[in-house]
Amino acid sequence: MAGLASACETRFMHINSLLYGTLTANSGSLAGFPASNLVSSNRANLWIARGNFTIGATNNKLYIGGTTYTLTNASYTAATLVTHINSVIAATGLVLSYTADFKFKWTNGSGATRVLNLSTSTNAAWDTIGLVGGVNISILAAATLEGEIRIHTSEYLYYDLGYSMDISFFALLPQRNYANMLTSGAVINLKASNVNDISNPTLDVNIAGVLGVNEPGEEATYYFLETDGNPVQYRYVWITIIDRSNPYGPNLVFSQLFLGGYTAFPNRTVDFGFTLTDVDRALRTESQAGGLYFEKYGRHKSINGLRFSNLTNDEAKTARQLFYDVGRSESFYMTLDGGNVHGDIYDYTYYGVLDGDAVISKQRASYFDLSFDFRSN
Repeated sequence: MAGLASACETRFMHINSLLYGTLTANSGSLAGFPASNLVSSNRANLWIARGNFTIGATNNKLYIGGTTYTLTNASYTAATLVTHINSVIAATGLVLSYTADFKFKWTNGSGATRVLNLSTSTNAAWDTIGLVGGVNISILAAATLEGEIRIHTSEYLYYDLGYSMDISFFALLPQRNYANMLTSGAVINLKASNVNDISNPTLDVNIAGVLGVNEPGEEATYYFLETDGNPVQYRYVWITIIDRSNPYGPNLVFSQLFLGGYTAFPNRTVDFGFTLTDVDRALRTESQAGGLYFEKYGRHKSINGLRFSNLTNDEAKTARQLFYDVGRSESFYMTLDGGNVHGDIYDYTYYGVLDGDAVISKQRASYFDLSFDFRSN
């Protein structure tokens, strides 16, 4: 039942296509936090993005004083990019450094004015290191120039799923009990194709930074990728995370990346008599003198009494298969209002497990009811 794309659906996303693929490249994961942790269902396995800068064919040219300087295409940290640029432009007398507040700073020690030609050919390299605009910049002798904040210019993960798989739903979660670490200005670019050619992808969409999808303080980034109600199936996937002015600095921490399909039930079947509870499991004790002491635990949401009425026989079979697949020990995503996926998606989308058994009961003829409880994870 994947890819129904009804205006009103309850959707269950539990098959992460990335788990079946191969991570072919990434922007440089730390040894203790491999990028493969990002697709684990265990949110205790974290991935820390390093804040790398990617230099490629579109941004490898610096124009200084009418001369073109070509950078080597590679993935750099701020420190290694500074070292490389300084080696390439040594003849200009300019020196580049990276400040404590995440800005690139130019110092002119040449004894003469140097001109950064921002209006020549492309400004992509200048934009990468924080100098935005189309007007040349003159740096006087012994003067300095700072750019804008540049932290996460290009974190990327590339996957080969092995064969065409459903990637209708995207989710990126921070570490447990943290709000979304991305800012409202962040962009997550997703490219996908059935041909291994990133330069000409069939699918090319910005997930965050569009339609308020990535709002500060929200618990995650969610996005449905369908177009005209059709499932999205591709083999090769390229994911890029850009968040140039993030106050967390170069260490963004994520705990789960999901890209897959879903099982859907029409909302005509849903009885909205459920309860949603924000649960705080903190242990609280009181001393004889009246002082309160707390032992804090993570918080979660609990949905009780979620009930689907008048499921057809085929829908009941789908439900039985779904809950056979996830049981009570496998985490999955649930969206209670899948048709309005870019408005209230955060209010009705959760990641968690069944909190008890799913109960399917026959009502009349070939119609069934389904009820279960759910808790976020």
